[in-house]
Amino acid sequence: MRDGESEWGGRGGGGAGCLAHDMGLSVHIVCAVNSNDVVARFIRTGQYALADRVHPSLAPAMDVQVEVVVPTGGCGNTVAGCLAHDMGLSVHIVCAVNSNDVVARFIRTGQYALADRVHPSLAPAMDVQIPYNIERLVYLFSARDTGLAKADLQATRCATVSLDLLKKIQTVLGSYIADDNDIREAMRQCWHDNGYLVCPHTATGAHYHFGQTDSNLQRVCLATASPAKFTEAVLSAGLTPQPTQAIERLQHLAPKYQDVEQTDDWDAILRRAITDISQHHLQATM
Repeated sequence: MRDGESEWGGRGGGGAGCLAHDMGLSVHIVCAVNSNDVVARFIRTGQYALADRVHPSLAPAMDVQVEVVVPTGGCGNTVAGCLAHDMGLSVHIVCAVNSNDVVARFIRTGQYALADRVHPSLAPAMDVQIPYNIERLVYLFSARDTGLAKADLQATRCATVSLDLLKKIQTVLGSYIADDNDIREAMRQCWHDNGYLVCPHTATGAHYHFGQTDSNLQRVCLATASPAKFTEAVLSAGLTPQPTQAIERLQHLAPKYQDVEQTDDWDAILRRAITDISQHHLQATM
């Protein structure tokens, strides 16, 4: 994690040390499991082991390659797939991205170049300008070259890997770009053909799948979120939202939040919040 950046909500007056020190695992048994956390990468490798066996025709032979289509924003799930590949699973990964295509361009050209701005899309979790796991991909495919992986890509805004390294990346990773129209189309087709409503992020991978013609290739598309969270996208596709009971209950709860100014002591505020939540949970379990 870079100095001044907190997993609790970006930059501000501190807070980055809350989980790393006495407020973390040792006292309150709390940690952040998101795309920055390498532990989450290890956990998600299990998806690829399941994908490698999910189709009945794969049961007799583990060496049959499976194509796994991964809706991609920060590349966290992609890193998990690359770890699974390193462990011996025969998978080829297609990174499906939206109109913010920095990851696709990196896989295709080897150039990591940031766009001028993020383009808001129907798949907001993939509206990523800086995919913070790119360094981990470089690390994995460069034979763990930490010097190369530590290049300050955010500062330079542009970097290019060697042709040899790019070829290694492309043996495992491919890419696909789906814009908002593609997302709507895939959501509609998946619903009409299968009676299955997908979220707009999952739809990027589904759109890739619907456009493929090789029926002999075994393919698994990862679904990344519930469509109940993205009513606007569902309506935009001309479909009917299907909220779950849990989501419907949330709509009737009073919002809880605290306004925080940049000049406030974020570290102290977060510490108080963590302590209060931890004590409430402890009391509820006694």
